[in-house]
Amino acid sequence: MSNESIDISDLNWRNIINFKLPDDLSIIPKDFPKKSVFQDNLQKQKEEALRIKDEKIAEILIRGWSSVLKAENYPKSDLSKDFFMMLIRFSREIGTDPLEFSAIIMKESRFDPNKSGGIYFGLIQMDKTSFNNDVKSMIEYEQYCKDNPNKNISIDDYEILSSKKGFKKPFCSDMISFEQYKKLSREKQIKYSEYYIKFWINKKGLKGQKLSGKEVWALIHSPAKFDSKTELRQREIKLNKIMNIFPSDFSEQLKNLNQIDLLS
Repeated sequence: MSNESIDISDLNWRNIINFKLPDDLSIIPKDFPKKSVFQDNLQKQKEEALRIKDEKIAEILIRGWSSVLKAENYPKSDLSKDFFMMLIRFSREIGTDPLEFSAIIMKESRFDPNKSGGIYFGLIQMDKTSFNNDVKSMIEYEQYCKDNPNKNISIDDYEILSSKKGFKKPFCSDMISFEQYKKLSREKQIKYSEYYIKFWINKKGLKGQKLSGKEVWALIHSPAKFDSKTELRQREIKLNKIMNIFPSDFSEQLKNLNQIDLLS
């Protein structure tokens, strides 16, 4: 696969949206457009600009990790745009660099939803206990909050409430068994990885905070040790190792693209 630069010349938006163009951005043409064809309100313009930018990030991640998987002769290297768009969206939600989050999944499973490591399975190598306890609890909690928007309760409070006799649990369309989870495609399984991570974000009182890649990995790998400096250091070392196998030219393209500020 050619490591050619991703064309971002179609990133057009109104000039009232600020963006930064450092002098050394080799992948951005000199005639980078300052005007937009978008005619809707400012928020829609920002959303459209962000969507286009995310598509470019997804394309770079796909090309980069695909080249790594093919070099390893890994059988499942058919990475999709839909999958990475979901990964990027969730990364932004928790304040994590999409490249770092993708590197975690690369290390855990090579993006293979059928990857099995003993009792652990799937994209982030989750076991049945974690799925049945943590994931299902988060699915219920989110649905309860949606059904009861005026009740501001924590996940701990919800678990106490739901354990009481006579409590009617909410209907959750995402509720499936672990066996069903194991059969999901990459694009459908990532949602349950997100539920697991969000469960521990809520449990650890981290909601609304920006999380580094090493912190996200610590939540995935050993949430009980999340506050351990040793555990975080170990995650950081392992994350750096896997990041180093991502092609450097693609890393540079991501760095350049991320310097374009669409939302300030």
